[in-house]
Amino acid sequence: MSNYNLLLQIAEKYEGLIQIAFKPLPLLKSKLYEHNEWGREITDKYYKSWAELLNGQFAEGDYVDLFLTSDAMIHDCASFSVEYHYTKKPVMFMAGEDVTKQLSDFGILAYNMHYKGTQKIDFEQFIEDVVLNGNDVMFAARQTFFSEHLLPPNAKSASQNMIDEIVKMLS
Repeated sequence: MSNYNLLLQIAEKYEGLIQIAFKPLPLLKSKLYEHNEWGREITDKYYKSWAELLNGQFAEGDYVDLFLTSDAMIHDCASFSVEYHYTKKPVMFMAGEDVTKQLSDFGILAYNMHYKGTQKIDFEQFIEDVVLNGNDVMFAARQTFFSEHLLPPNAKSASQNMIDEIVKMLS
């Protein structure tokens, strides 16, 4: 929650250069309604701000299409640390606290494939250098991570690998 105004400022600064989506977790709105510093009025105003941005979008529902059509992602959600890597696109984690404490060893590997930022200058540098100028210095590392940790083995789908293994066990 600490970066909420910062993200709006960045969206406004890069109007005409990027399209930026606000994709909150499903329970965020109801939790903000109950939060003593937010409440219903501030929460509704914030959500409306995203919906009204010329280069912004308020995205609800499934995120798969949003991931697939995006050029990059900035997030602060540990659960996305692995999922977005399937797109092989650049990703920045808004690292405020040491999130590795709540991650498995595999989660830490995925987290390490992120650019990291804590302040406005970090996010702007990511947008300018990586997203707009294509200077993605982590590209090769993400490709290796994908090949070694996310791609199912044997050049087959995960389902086909399971079927083959079951057939082998039954033979």
